[in-house]
Amino acid sequence: MSRTARAIRSTSDDLLRDLETLEALELEKRRLSPDSPELVVLAARVEELAARVLASSHQQRALSERIESMHAAGHPDAPDSAIEDGPPDIHAILSRWRDAERQLAASTPGTAEAEVAADLVARLRDEYREASRKPD
Repeated sequence: MSRTARAIRSTSDDLLRDLETLEALELEKRRLSPDSPELVVLAARVEELAARVLASSHQQRALSERIESMHAAGHPDAPDSAIEDGPPDIHAILSRWRDAERQLAASTPGTAEAEVAADLVARLRDEYREASRKPD
């Protein structure tokens, strides 16, 4: 798999994961009372993730344009399969898992932020386990 194909797969995986986390945070934020101190914490986390989603979407567009140019030029390393057909980047998953573990450790136990972080840690652990499984 070419470096460009790996990059677009990794960017797509990151974007989907951030969107899932963004949805979970936003749903949790909706359940909080207006005077909850957690509301501000979650709103800041939503803002941070939304900025990351925007940056990832820009990166993905740039990669898509690069791939289009590679195909137009007949470049031998131009990806020739759908994004989801490529293997996930196990190192990127591990890095995101570590980041999620740090986020969980930094959050206050019992808060909505801690619950969302714990869910992300569990999802990434499962994703890493699946990605590191050897094919039969």
